[in-house]
Amino acid sequence: MSDKPATRRGLITRGQALWVCGLAVGLIGGWAVLTISPLEGFAELVLWVWLARQSPRYVGLAGAVVGTGISWAVLIWTATARCTLGSAPHCDFSIPYGPSPGANLAEWQANWRDWMDYALIILVIGIVLTLWTYRRIRRAAAAAIADAADAANPVWQPPTTPIVQTRPDPSDSPAKSASSTSKVEDPPV
Repeated sequence: MSDKPATRRGLITRGQALWVCGLAVGLIGGWAVLTISPLEGFAELVLWVWLARQSPRYVGLAGAVVGTGISWAVLIWTATARCTLGSAPHCDFSIPYGPSPGANLAEWQANWRDWMDYALIILVIGIVLTLWTYRRIRRAAAAAIADAADAANPVWQPPTTPIVQTRPDPSDSPAKSASSTSKVEDPPV
């Protein structure tokens, strides 16, 4: 076994793999909610809870929120592009469970802006959550490295017990001083 840290260059860390897994869950789940059924949101929510419980915390959830925001924004934008580029006065393309086409193009565009706002808000929340979890993981890693460095190189601490030295007593005669010593304590540091 190597003593090198797990975050070596060229290898993907658990947090990165979890974020990518969450991104895939968000992309697929966001698409399913708008195109298949809103009930798919329950399955996506269960996966979000599972991702939030994995270690490092909230990294997978951040990826899922980003993925959901991206899939909603792409679906709504492509649907709108198809409606506005079409020659008919009515929008004949819609997302089954997203913004409804309404009676005319103006209603579709008004409804579309609200849904695009929701998608962009979800995306921004996911990006902020990603940055927060990244910063939290970096702080924890820096603290672990500092603790390991402190354990490997302990700082010298003065002794807690007084040091007892023996010195000859100057009041004694030279003959006595060779045989007798007095104890002197150093002052506390």
